[in-house]
Amino acid sequence: MTRLIGLDPSMVSPGVAEVRDRRLVRAARLRMSGDAHTTILDASPRLSPDDLFHRLTRIAPSMTDALSDAARCRATASAILDWVYSGQGLDWDLVTETPQVYAPGRRGAGPPNDLIPMALVIGGVALACPGQVSEYHPGQWTGQLAKSRAGDPRDSPRGARIWSRLDEGEREVAAGCLQHDAWDAIGVLLHHLGRLAPRRGRKPCT
Repeated sequence: MTRLIGLDPSMVSPGVAEVRDRRLVRAARLRMSGDAHTTILDASPRLSPDDLFHRLTRIAPSMTDALSDAARCRATASAILDWVYSGQGLDWDLVTETPQVYAPGRRGAGPPNDLIPMALVIGGVALACPGQVSEYHPGQWTGQLAKSRAGDPRDSPRGARIWSRLDEGEREVAAGCLQHDAWDAIGVLLHHLGRLAPRRGRKPCT
């Protein structure tokens, strides 16, 4: 069966998760280095990436900044794909959260320009995906449930709902990666599978 890969995009710590046969089998938060900009600056076989980077810096600093951003995006997408292909099987579908621009002043709204690199990362991963690509805005899959950015994800309303939808084996997987980015990747997968909707008239599993 085709694997489902969940993605919570980030330039610093993207969250990833995998579902097979509708069950969570692994999840992780990937940590990105801040020195990835030289990976894209290797066009000339006679110059090292560092030499080329410094030469471009002297010629056009603004161009270098743009290349640096693009290189970071490529490095992040590559790290995500490395994680995907470290699993079993070459066929996979992508389920990703997609960035959303909120009205200025809205709680949790960040600078819109910060979302552009995240969109480029998603595009890079989607381009490499051999299967279907599904995307959801945060409000679509979270149900506007709040999450905390530190501590145990299960202590937040969003994390508690995700936890309540997992079976015993899946909880072992999720408990092995108590990182909010990874749990968002799990959550978007559960939403895609129809497992995250509110249960009316039923108490959540604890």
